[in-house]
Amino acid sequence: MSASTIKKVFEPMIALLVSNQTATVSDILAQATKLASKSTSSVAAAFHAAADGSALIAHCAYFDQYFIVSEQEFGVKASAKSGLNSYCKEGLALFNKQQSTAKADEAGLLTKLMAGELLPEDIGTAKNEIEEARLVVADTEQRGFDTLEAAITALEG
Repeated sequence: MSASTIKKVFEPMIALLVSNQTATVSDILAQATKLASKSTSSVAAAFHAAADGSALIAHCAYFDQYFIVSEQEFGVKASAKSGLNSYCKEGLALFNKQQSTAKADEAGLLTKLMAGELLPEDIGTAKNEIEEARLVVADTEQRGFDTLEAAITALEG
């Protein structure tokens, strides 16, 4: 399936499924439910723009916070209504690092199993620990705003 045939509203769900191809439904059901219930298609609430259409405030999907664009760097994404990526640059770097680490850790399970460092019955627990670590939002100095309204107030104040 081509990425261009996937509707934007379903991209987060597809990304979850692609990154968890070997997982069982029960392993990812909570994440899938959260994605399905969250208003992921609410582009209007994801950013605040100036009169000329340029984004002043953007929502970072990694930190799940709103940032004033002049204070937090976002990558350019021409196809997005805001013109910005849905992750701030720091959030995207942390997200990619977590994905890479989780993939490497999961690949290392077979090596640990072969070396006798991991028992076959412990593989499920080890995979769950890797997944939990992958989902942790890094604690950084980045402090945005919980709501778009709070960010607008700070920008105007």
